[in-house]
Amino acid sequence: TYKNEDIKAALILSGALAMGGSIPLFIASGRNKRKALSASAFFDVEKVPLLNQMQITNQRFAVAGIRIML
Repeated sequence: TYKNEDIKAALILSGALAMGGSIPLFIASGRNKRKALSASAFFDVEKVPLLNQMQITNQRFAVAGIRIML
């Protein structure tokens, strides 16, 4: 036998195990992709009442957020 036979067998075995382990990860990535596509970003402007020199004024603020449907 050749002296590299053990190394060759170990590389073949580790490659086969890596391929087998990637299948569940591939399936999970499809599920995560669908969840990510269902998330929606929104941008809005809200009014908040503020007290300014003894009078109440409405201050406008930009609001950004992400809505995730679980």
